[in-house]
Formats: sequence, structure tokens, C-alpha cells
Amino acid sequence: MNTIEFSAGAKFGYAGKQFIARITGRNPKYTFEREFIGKKEDSKGKTTSVTIDEPGLYQTRDVDSKGRSDDTCYIVWRDGDKLVKDILDEEAAMAAAKGSLTEEALNTIGRNLLNTIGRNLNISWHEKELAAEESKDLEEIVDVDFPFASLEKRQKVSRRTLLEARRSELARLKGEAPTGGDALIAEREKLLARLKEIDEALKTVAAIK
Repeated sequence: MNTIEFSAGAKFGYAGKQFIARITGRNPKYTFEREFIGKKEDSKGKTTSVTIDEPGLYQTRDVDSKGRSDDTCYIVWRDGDKLVKDILDEEAAMAAAKGSLTEEALNTIGRNLLNTIGRNLNISWHEKELAAEESKDLEEIVDVDFPFASLEKRQKVSRRTLLEARRSELARLKGEAPTGGDALIAEREKLLARLKEIDEALKTVAAIK
């Protein structure tokens, strides 16, 4: 089983202001209930670090040379037998802290986050290629593996057909919403497989040009 490392630091004059904390719930005054963890690593107490071996919500605070704080929230969740660390924006962390913080609940949040990241990456691929292809000869015939449900793989089509398929795929992806449980895991695997297909398709198109 792998472990996750966290560290936080403070510049000269602000040693001890940095922290690493496990978020255990919401607090009306301080936003989060926190359990402070980690140990000072240097003689002046300017660095704090900790090794995590279990899922949870965490927050780090770094302090710059002007005394300004930079807080970052994280979720550590289990993907099979591997621990994964992802950043959460404060709004998402607040929502998570209001609910159950069991390992099962945290794993569902993590998978949901990964599903969203994968879908957004997929969308960005299509949008980038769509912008590049729209300026080219739409009647040109290309031979490519298509990562789209609307087209069979490995066939020759016009670039116009390719654009239509890409627009359709974009509309489908933007209309999808993250799901939960086993369906979420299955969707994540589909997205990762599709990203691999997109990469191969782009390589094929590049070789044809």
C-alpha cells in the first residue's frame, strides 16, 4: 500500500503559522473542524510534513514572506489498493465536510472527481481538434480510427463527417453528469479508454496530413 506525503512551509518571520490538518467537519467560525497533524522538520520550525496512509479530507496552509496565507484542501481516497491525492476547491471541501467522512463516502467523492476531470479532458481534446479542423478542406477524405459511438472504427470519411461526429460527441459529453457507485467506476473506465482512443486517432490523423 502506498502512502501520501503532505508538507507546508512558512517564510522567515512566520515560522509556526503553517499547518497540516485533517478536516473532521464544519465549523461556523473557522469553516472547518480540524485535527492538526504533522511535525516540524527544521530547527526554526518553518516546515511541517506528514505521511498519510488512510483516506480523509486534509488542508495545508503555507505562509509567504509577507505573512499571507495560502490554504489548499485535499481529498485522499482509495482507488482499488492505491491511495490517491486530489485537490478540492474550498466549496467542494465544505460540502464534503458537511456529510459523511467514511472511507466509502470519500472514495465516492474521489471517483466522482476523477470522472469529472476525465470528461473535461475529453471535452478539451475535442474542442482543440475541432478548432483546428474547421479551417481545413471539409471534403478531404481521411482514414482514421474514430473514438465516437456514432461512427464505426477504421473507415474513410470526409473531414466534414469527422467534424459532425466530433460536434455530436462534444454535445454528448457536455450533457453527461457524474453518477455514483459501480456505474461511476464503469464510466471512469470508459472515459479513460476513450481518451486512449482519441490519442491514437490524433496520431493517425497527423500521419495522414
